[in-house]
Amino acid sequence: MLQFRSGKEENLRRKKIMENYLNERQVAEITLRKLPTLRKDRLCGRGIAFLRVGKQIRYAESDVYKFMDACKVLVRPLCSCEVNE
Repeated sequence: MLQFRSGKEENLRRKKIMENYLNERQVAEITLRKLPTLRKDRLCGRGIAFLRVGKQIRYAESDVYKFMDACKVLVRPLCSCEVNE
């Protein structure tokens, strides 16, 4: 059976869902990437996964952090024999 919500309940539900999504300015701030770079990445089909809702672009917060984790460069510590003295 279909349940109807009041306008206020529906707005609260939508707000809660959207709390986990970021706009492109927020993503640019978190990742330290410029807006044109994010836009070019979207156009070229690379970079961070995103949602397009009408004209709005949203990024799942978890996808942003996954992208950043994938960019990590792991280094191994130098052993004492490799250090130039």
